[in-house]
Amino acid sequence: MKFRTRLTISFLTLATLLIAVEVLFTFVFTAQPVYRLLLTVLLLLIAILANNFLVCRLSKPLESLTLAVKKIGDSSSDPLDLLPERTDEFALLQKSIQDVSFRLHESMTRLTNSEERFHSLFDAMMEGAALHTIVYNQEGIPVNYLIDDVNQEYLQLLNIDREQVVGKYATDIYQTHPPLFINEFSSVVATGIPCRFDAYLAQVGRHFNISACRVGPLQFATLFFDITERKHHDETLRTTMEQLKHANEAKSRFLAVMSHEIRTPLNGITGMIQLLRDMDMPPAQKEYLNFIDSSADSLLNVINDVLDFSKIEAGKLELEQITFKPLAILNDSLRVMRLRARAKGLMLSLSASDQLPEVLNGDPYRLSQILNNLVSNAIKFTSAGEINVRVSSSIAAEGSILLTVEVQDTGIGMDEARQKAIFEPFTQAESYTSRKFGGTGLGLAICKQMVELMQGTIDVTSKTGFGSTFRFTVPLKPGRLSELEQVQQSSQPAADSGLENPLRVIVAEDQPVNQRFVAEILKKHGHQPLLANNGQEAFDIWKQDKVDLVLMDIQMPIMDGLKALAAIRAAEDGIKRHTPILALTAHAIVGDRERLLNAGFDGYLSKPLQVASLFEEMANVLEQINKEQTK
Repeated sequence: MKFRTRLTISFLTLATLLIAVEVLFTFVFTAQPVYRLLLTVLLLLIAILANNFLVCRLSKPLESLTLAVKKIGDSSSDPLDLLPERTDEFALLQKSIQDVSFRLHESMTRLTNSEERFHSLFDAMMEGAALHTIVYNQEGIPVNYLIDDVNQEYLQLLNIDREQVVGKYATDIYQTHPPLFINEFSSVVATGIPCRFDAYLAQVGRHFNISACRVGPLQFATLFFDITERKHHDETLRTTMEQLKHANEAKSRFLAVMSHEIRTPLNGITGMIQLLRDMDMPPAQKEYLNFIDSSADSLLNVINDVLDFSKIEAGKLELEQITFKPLAILNDSLRVMRLRARAKGLMLSLSASDQLPEVLNGDPYRLSQILNNLVSNAIKFTSAGEINVRVSSSIAAEGSILLTVEVQDTGIGMDEARQKAIFEPFTQAESYTSRKFGGTGLGLAICKQMVELMQGTIDVTSKTGFGSTFRFTVPLKPGRLSELEQVQQSSQPAADSGLENPLRVIVAEDQPVNQRFVAEILKKHGHQPLLANNGQEAFDIWKQDKVDLVLMDIQMPIMDGLKALAAIRAAEDGIKRHTPILALTAHAIVGDRERLLNAGFDGYLSKPLQVASLFEEMANVLEQINKEQTK
């Protein structure tokens, strides 16, 4: 024990004895001096003995406890465990100190283990991790942050040594001022709300996803996840999508140009055929005319198939929901097909179930198109025998009508392998069939996609040499006769549509053959055509003469149809007169009709032109304008 401790005990002992002497002298003040001297010596000896006893009794145990406590932490073992067991008044103190030491040792062990686990996890993380302390200036504004610790992945990402990072400021490490992301990190420390963001570190040329969270009053932790490969992948995907988008736009432009350039001369061919049919000619010439007509029809079917397939692929094919008579639609579709079947010596028959509803609600045009494709294929691949069309219906659970149509032929048939691929686009049963029978291989693919668009199913059963049976089922809504009568009445042109009286009609068309065809058709029906080779001539004729209607081509030299329409409409504003203008064009891809009607045309007809369709559209437009003028 230290000297001052012993001295303190001695002083306490002497003070106690002196007090006792004073008390004793008080009682024996009458004693002789010799006796007082002897008594003083005796008391002094007693004080010395008491002092030595107290020093041995108190100071040595305290000294040993003090030395043991001082050695705690200096060795792996606990020095308090080496103290002898005590039974005196210091036993409780020693036991308490030993318990405290044991708990302290356990806490230190847990803390050490926890710290080791933390560093193990910290260094084993796949993300770069760092611990920071935010630094404020005198005004309390965050200006920097200190890097307290980093893991191995962080060092690898930055390609730097630990000594170059730990204890350094962010401005020194990243060579930027202000330090990177100081606003984001200071907000995390101030609010305690974690943040996550993507960033590019030019210092290492990598993209990172960075997250930060607060871990103390001034401390925050960050995680750096390298997303460079993902960014490159996303960029590659974005570039690929852009290329696909441009390729799809190029395909659409190509289809539009192809459709326009083929329909324009095809309109002249079919137009002249329609004019020739009204003329007397020898049977051989009529046969040749039929060949031309059939070839033109085949070419038009190819164009329509390609455009329909493109519409379906783009998700732009819309289905109508109108009331119709299914049996009438089937008969109308097969009426033309029977002529083709008879030409090959085939029998084409139709049988309908007695339970077939009289009216249904759906898209009769697309149903007719599916049936025509299936029957046309059956005629194409059948050289002898018959083709049977069977139609039936049943009631579905939700109350809709399931319409089932079967087309059975006695043609060449196909094996199971070919049946699986028959509905794929640009596919026919065998390569030689496309050379022998012709076609694009799109018809069945279009049928399948249209049936699926109607939420139906289509399949085939066949055997090589024994014909095929194509079957499709589509759900349709029940219809009512009253709705059908309203549709029929609205579709019939009124008696006062204006076609009964001679009309002065501008024919704006730059192709001489098409111009001649339309002019001849109008003349045959008692109307007067006024010919214009471009939009400018059409506008000039409109200004000079009073006309009843304009048939406007779109793609023309000098002034196209849209500019001519705009010029006429602008001039009409001053004279308060509206001239019906029909777009008569080879622009027939999806969206063209809506685009032209929105531009201000009163009607729309696509080439190749059918005479009946022309006068029907003219009557509808004139009727509509008459109704608006009488309101």
